[in-house]
Amino acid sequence: MQVLPTLLALGTRREPVYQRELAMWFIGSLMLLAVCTGFWIAGDTISGQAIRQQLTIGSLGWWSAIGVITLWIVSVAMGGLMAKQARSVAFITVMAFISMGLAWVLRWLMLMGSQYIPKYNIITNPYQFPLGNDGLLAIVGTFGLWIALTIIFRESIRWVVRRVQHG
Repeated sequence: MQVLPTLLALGTRREPVYQRELAMWFIGSLMLLAVCTGFWIAGDTISGQAIRQQLTIGSLGWWSAIGVITLWIVSVAMGGLMAKQARSVAFITVMAFISMGLAWVLRWLMLMGSQYIPKYNIITNPYQFPLGNDGLLAIVGTFGLWIALTIIFRESIRWVVRRVQHG
């Protein structure tokens, strides 16, 4: 959800009037992400308990948390800068890549990281990074999905604007 506003800002880079609204949407989605993640980790669910246990036992959990929090802080800061004034294409491009990186890291931690226990239980089942649907192709497909969604939303907005202008 946080990737879409940055990709739309990149798509509408020649129309800086939309940057402030898209930046506010971006910051709002990041705040919603933080609130949902906080409730999820603090919750009384099995997954919340597992995350808290991961943070107390393993350093991998801390490094993952530090990485996600760092990407989140950088994203909020860049969104705040874009909300104050129109930014360059290079700035918006970097912001889009950082937001896609945050989405990718969250996807990896939630979907791929949850497979850690079944793959490494009492019997070692070594995980290999495949090139197909379970590995590299899925990662590339995620970026392709965001690009496709950006194109669809951008063209939908243009279609609506043209329809409103021409009655």
